[in-house]
Amino acid sequence: QELQALGTKPIQESKTQTNSVPQLKQLNNSQIIKKVKPAVVYIETSDGAGSGMIISSDGNVLTNAHVVSGSTNVSISLSMGEKFSGTVLGRDEVVDLAIIKINSAQQFSKVDFGDSSKTEQGDEVFAFGFPFGIEGDVSFKEGTISRRIEKYFETSSEIHPGNSGGPLVNKYGQ
Repeated sequence: QELQALGTKPIQESKTQTNSVPQLKQLNNSQIIKKVKPAVVYIETSDGAGSGMIISSDGNVLTNAHVVSGSTNVSISLSMGEKFSGTVLGRDEVVDLAIIKINSAQQFSKVDFGDSSKTEQGDEVFAFGFPFGIEGDVSFKEGTISRRIEKYFETSSEIHPGNSGGPLVNKYGQ
């Protein structure tokens, strides 16, 4: 009341605005596998093998450039066993990324991208891939972000030869 006498208005409670961004639901391990596994692929070239992830429903695959080094055409196997041929559309050896197009008109499951700028040291992550060039079921390894080095992450997830190109996802399967 004294403040009002001095011409100061009392602080009114403001209504909290609701954030229009939907809250993501944290997934358990089996839900993460169910969500991501259909978009993980096994890539074979004449010189070796690796992993990749489908990034668009029309069949674009992101992998590491070293997985498809020296190749134009590759063989791609989906986690459910279907096999397709693929064409390397481009690669950047400096950042070690490549894009492959699956040669099919089929619609594919794809990964959902998250916001890696929000990833912090200690966050739980999960690596998918086909280690040691072994076809069959997709490998799933748990770990954490050990540290961030510029735009790159170091993880405690086991990454073996052949896992290259596979996704590293968060607890929301992104």
